[in-house]
Amino acid sequence: MTPEQREELETLVTRDEALNEDDQARFRELESVYAEHDRTVKLDEERQRIAAALKLDAPIIVESSDRSYDEEEAEAKDVKSSVWDLDVIGRIDTSPDELLARAIGAASETPGPTDRRREALVSILETHGDEKMARIALATTSPEYKSAFSKTIRSMGQTGTGPTDLTEGEAKAMAFATSLARAMSVGTDAGGGYLVPTDIESAVTLTADGSSNPIYNLARRVQTTGDTYRVVGSPNAAWSWDGENTEVSDDTPTFTNTDITLYVGQGFVPVSFRSQQATNGLGIAQQVLDAGWNDLVGAALATGSGSSQPFGIVTAIAGTGNAVASAGTDVFAVADVYTLQNAINERYRNNATWIMNNGITNLVRQFATDDGHALLARLGDGDVGTLLGRPVVEVSEMDGVINATATNNVAVFGDFSHYVVAEAIGTMVRIIPDVFGSTGRPIGATGVYMQTSFGADSVNDAAFGLLDVT
Repeated sequence: MTPEQREELETLVTRDEALNEDDQARFRELESVYAEHDRTVKLDEERQRIAAALKLDAPIIVESSDRSYDEEEAEAKDVKSSVWDLDVIGRIDTSPDELLARAIGAASETPGPTDRRREALVSILETHGDEKMARIALATTSPEYKSAFSKTIRSMGQTGTGPTDLTEGEAKAMAFATSLARAMSVGTDAGGGYLVPTDIESAVTLTADGSSNPIYNLARRVQTTGDTYRVVGSPNAAWSWDGENTEVSDDTPTFTNTDITLYVGQGFVPVSFRSQQATNGLGIAQQVLDAGWNDLVGAALATGSGSSQPFGIVTAIAGTGNAVASAGTDVFAVADVYTLQNAINERYRNNATWIMNNGITNLVRQFATDDGHALLARLGDGDVGTLLGRPVVEVSEMDGVINATATNNVAVFGDFSHYVVAEAIGTMVRIIPDVFGSTGRPIGATGVYMQTSFGADSVNDAAFGLLDVT
């Protein structure tokens, strides 16, 4: 709130005579600005207090009590504060603003993940954070929980039961995270599971670690704790030229919505007892599950069917008016590149990217043998470069060979801010103590089973063009 707005509000509040209709409308407007300003200030103050607390020694979990957080803070100045204080984050009356501020502080300071992954989690919370997301982030970033999770994986493989050496803080952190996991599983799996620590959280892994998942990196990414994410869109309002003192036309646009369904993605990997003795539990889970999840998502975002899995961008555009056919039968030619570029409007072309298999990129390279060709901008010097002035990105899951009499969806050109990836925050894992072979005998391994939710779809098909060489 600016000083001028504050002065205007004070003038309206202290005015003796009754406010007219215009003044009342202005008062409500300024009151709303003041309320939002006050909320922002309090959130910033809370984040600063948490940041200062994190510079202290290792955090501790304090005993529960009936006193309010403010009373405890005032009366227990000798107790080191912690963003992961379960007496605060586990209470139903803790404000969403405080939970979110604590979660952001925890995400930026949690030990284990890379700096890029920490930055990604902070960005997710600042952009999409709500009360439920904040609690999940606080549970999975807690050092005590990470330690308890690692001990659980190792003990399951060695004894077949849970760990017996948890500290009091680890036990509390595990109990809190388990309660959140059970709540997330209502209606599907009453047994719940373990929440995956942020060191191996699949959504954050893909966001932060530069994975070879190009469509994911191009797409607009959102995080959610629900099973469906709704994207609302509308065309521009239809302004018109009207004469003076002429009633304006009704220019209300027609709103549309795309509901993106999140589907369950899961993986199961046996980990030998011998390998468990040589490394830690978190390391095991990260090594065996991250790469597989990345492969699953990469394929789905290109060609996913949309039935029990996300809509890949190729599937989403195929069959629409923006799917164009090649000029010649089973031949990919220079003219097809121009046709595909012309398939979308200028407003989308200015932010568009080409995606194609390397085999198709190499065919484009062969359209000319020198740099004088209008299509190319150093397309043969190592970096893929640009095509007609826009970046080219390799997607190995797309068609790379022209097959006769078949559908060959060889290239997509479009603005990928209109392709939305919706990810669940909160991934769960189960530890299966013994894996058995086909004959029913153990194979000397522990099973790591991981499950999360993921969805994707085009929310504006007009932003994309797809070339089918047929």
